[in-house]
Formats: sequence, C-alpha cells, structure tokens
Amino acid sequence: MNRTSNPDPDNRQAGKEGPALNSYRLNILVANKRGVLAQVSSMISKRGADIEELNYKPASKGSLSSLEMVVSAGKGQLKGILNDARKLSDIKAISTDQG
Repeated sequence: MNRTSNPDPDNRQAGKEGPALNSYRLNILVANKRGVLAQVSSMISKRGADIEELNYKPASKGSLSSLEMVVSAGKGQLKGILNDARKLSDIKAISTDQG
C-alpha cells in the first residue's frame, strides 16, 4: 500500500466540510534567540493551523521575548499546538484565549 501525505489534513479545500475553525490568541514567552520564531511558526503549520496575526516584542528581561499570535484552528488543533509548545525548550510559557 502506497501512503502519501495529505496536504490538506483538515479537508479545508473548497467544497469539503472540515472542523469548525475559531480564532485563538496565543501569548507565548520565548527565549530571545535566533530561530525561535521559525520553530514556533513551523509547529503551528505542522498542526494545520493558520497564523492570522503576529506581534513580537522584547520582554522586560533581556533574554526573553513575547510573541502574541492569533491562529485559526479547530479545538483539536489548538490542543495539539499547546501540547507541542510545552515540549519546546525555548518556549518558557504559553497561554491562550479565544480571539
């Protein structure tokens, strides 16, 4: 059996029903170092969610930065993003609220 990856894991192509998507605001405290934004955006992309908004600012402590993101995702996708984020050593804290 030949397995191929599904480029549209949530079946969001035109004409197909997919999971209900909501906008969620993610507040993420990350290490202020090269490549962290790429790690975070890749993690979100792998879950099939879309980044709608992004705001970056240095936190009060010089070694940390604050990422504020609004992502479009289903509830299962959001749960996966939060679980994956807690496994990344460069993410120091993450919280969410529906945007």
